[in-house]
Amino acid sequence: MTDDIAKRVVRHKSRRANQFAAKYDVDKLVYYEKHRSLEEALKREKQVKKWRRQWKMRMIEKQNPAWEDLFSEVIKEKKN
Repeated sequence: MTDDIAKRVVRHKSRRANQFAAKYDVDKLVYYEKHRSLEEALKREKQVKKWRRQWKMRMIEKQNPAWEDLFSEVIKEKKN
């Protein structure tokens, strides 16, 4: 969860986000959700973290079947 997704993705792409990003070569944004409040976002994050990996994969593939990097989409939204 973050309040600045563009900044967070840049950190992942540069491997400065955390050890997980560097260890598993995580540098693409393939899924994200927007929420009206911090409380909603935290509740959703906790919910999804409890899910099995297969459920998370289905959720991603429903929105982004090609697993494209959505970073450019985020940058466009930020400019508007």
